[in-house]
Amino acid sequence: MADPSSEKSPVLTRERDDRYDGFKSAVVHLKELHPAPSIERDDVHASTPRTVALYHSGPSICSQKVRLTLAAKGVQWEDREINMFIDENLEPSYMRINPRGVVPTLIDGECTVFDSGAIMRYIDRNLPGPQLEPEDDGLKSVMNQWLEAQDQFPIRGLTYGNAKGLMGKLARSKQPARIDKLKQLRDDNPDLKEDYEAKLRDTEQWIEEQSDKVIIGKITAHMETLLDGLEQQLKGNQWIVGDQYTLADIAWTTILARIDFVGLDKRMWGDGRRPGVKAYLERLKGVRGFDDQVTHYQNKPYMLKRLLQSTAHRVLKKMSIGAK
Repeated sequence: MADPSSEKSPVLTRERDDRYDGFKSAVVHLKELHPAPSIERDDVHASTPRTVALYHSGPSICSQKVRLTLAAKGVQWEDREINMFIDENLEPSYMRINPRGVVPTLIDGECTVFDSGAIMRYIDRNLPGPQLEPEDDGLKSVMNQWLEAQDQFPIRGLTYGNAKGLMGKLARSKQPARIDKLKQLRDDNPDLKEDYEAKLRDTEQWIEEQSDKVIIGKITAHMETLLDGLEQQLKGNQWIVGDQYTLADIAWTTILARIDFVGLDKRMWGDGRRPGVKAYLERLKGVRGFDDQVTHYQNKPYMLKRLLQSTAHRVLKKMSIGAK
């Protein structure tokens, strides 16, 4: 097991690359503009069963993390799906709930929580079910390091930069239209101008990032370094911090499943590479919620269908505007 100290493990760090890090600036600005709310509550008892509401999107990795956390805890939740294929997350009604314009968002009574990492911890600390954070401070430190590594990794770049064929082309083709929509929404909603400006900057950087082969290469290489560390971390362990399934395992379930989905599995753990990581993913596939909350939404037929629907929606909307 990695040294459970307060300092970050060397395998979770890398040399600074200004060109690579530059593409994180818009995301960082969004988070600074709207920091995650406090997750500590003293007005509820964690053992009280109740149904929460979740705004989420099927294939979204952040949504997958939260849905898997709810599944692990056995918490009932009200499904409020946001169709990100047609940019429902950018509508003013949703931006007023989640000012970052991202999914997921959890509603628990009068409490609204956004930021997937914060939501995962909120669920574990405030809702009934098995504990998903270690009691031991050293083990908790290790868990937090792996959570942070996952949270800081630009999975969007890995996904869109490596998506191949028709599905990749369709996914990338819809983004210029998103720029036009954001500009219109910014102009139509002056009270949300700053939030739409932040989303606009983020989307522009997103488009630039995924077309830069050098940047995508660096992102992909960074993931290989992280997986080398994960391979070492898993030696002798069933889960990331030993015998306890934790929030870190939930977070890395989504990353490994996404690598598999975009066809990078052979490079990352094929032909005998990283056998520990490969075996770990097979264990994760058997965990409660994987089939319903990951596989159900993250498969090529489902994704292709939704992308084609979004393309048709965009074309019909353009024709409708042109006919006026």
